[in-house]
Formats: sequence, structure tokens, C-alpha cells
Amino acid sequence: MELRLPNDKASRLRPNMVATVRIQNYGSSNATVLPVDLIQHDEENAYVLVVGRQGGKPVAQKRVIKTGQTYNGKQEVMSGLKAGDEVISAGYQNLNDGQLVKIG
Repeated sequence: MELRLPNDKASRLRPNMVATVRIQNYGSSNATVLPVDLIQHDEENAYVLVVGRQGGKPVAQKRVIKTGQTYNGKQEVMSGLKAGDEVISAGYQNLNDGQLVKIG
């Protein structure tokens, strides 16, 4: 790959410098994204755990999601979440659907 950059007197480019370049080939102005670590998989689907209510108490609720593009450790969520959903981000690895959760 060859990359051409302007190199005027104000530039900080010097001979033999090394750089890492990331090329963004996809963008969305209103995407919902989550850290890839929060997204779990079973035999059929990708899912996250959100805070739900059962008998007025907070419980972990499995929410199946459809994923899109991944970039820089973030995964686009195409469907399955809505505004206001609280995705569980701490201790989710040890939770099961319907299990009581502590918020705070």
C-alpha cells in the first residue's frame, strides 16, 4: 500500500518514521455500538444481558441481538436493543437469564 501525505515545513513527518494507519471503510451516524466483550453467543444467536424486572426486582434478561460491523473493539448492534435498555457490563459472565442482579 502506498500513502501520500503533504510534507511541508509545518509537518512533523521525518525520514524513517513508522506509523500505524487505520482505515475506516464503514460509517453510521446513528449506530448503537457495544464493546465486543459484552456480546455473548450461544448455539444459534448473539445476545447480551440487560436489566429486566420480575416481581419488581431487577433480574438479568437475555436479549438476542443482530450484530453488524466490528471496528476497534466495538460491535454494531443492528437490532434487539432499544433506547433505555440497561446492558449489564460487570459480572455478566457469571449470570443466567432470570437471575437476580444487584444494581449500584
